[in-house]
Amino acid sequence: MQTKENIEYGHCNKKTKVSLNKFISECLGLSLEELLRDRELVCREKERNIDIYVVRKNLVEELSTMQNKGLTPFTVGIHVARLRGEKLVPLLGLAAIIRLENKIPPPRGYVVINTRAEKLFLYGRDVFGENVAEIKTSKCKENYVLVLSQLHDPLGWGRLLRRQNTIYIQNIIDAGWYLRSGV
Repeated sequence: MQTKENIEYGHCNKKTKVSLNKFISECLGLSLEELLRDRELVCREKERNIDIYVVRKNLVEELSTMQNKGLTPFTVGIHVARLRGEKLVPLLGLAAIIRLENKIPPPRGYVVINTRAEKLFLYGRDVFGENVAEIKTSKCKENYVLVLSQLHDPLGWGRLLRRQNTIYIQNIIDAGWYLRSGV
């Protein structure tokens, strides 16, 4: 039996917004403002994690009204990132927002992989250098890259690693995860 949790959504604190903006700026060469437009960030703290969501501005007040009545939805908006301590982990929702705002490919921080690698990546596998068609590196501290298909469809997030003069994309999260997880 599940226990009832009373974890509410609220405005993200300045530190969380700075972390997300820094990630988007350093890793992708974009700004948070250009991705948000008529949207706002909402956060939900749980244990040591902070989940970051993007919600339309007109729904933030509605969310607050619901919570004041004792109703807290399971999820809201688009789940874009998770802050684990000091480490920000991008999620598939961030790729969706970037796509929605026609910022694909971003100025930096992405890789385009070939068709063979697309299939493997979507099954949770890593990508080896010979399967990378295009790469645009960034100043990202964690070496995160947005993984794109040859048609520039976002497939997920990976970590760019270099081993013995070759590159390697470690799968962080991919679109196939939803099917494998049963969510």
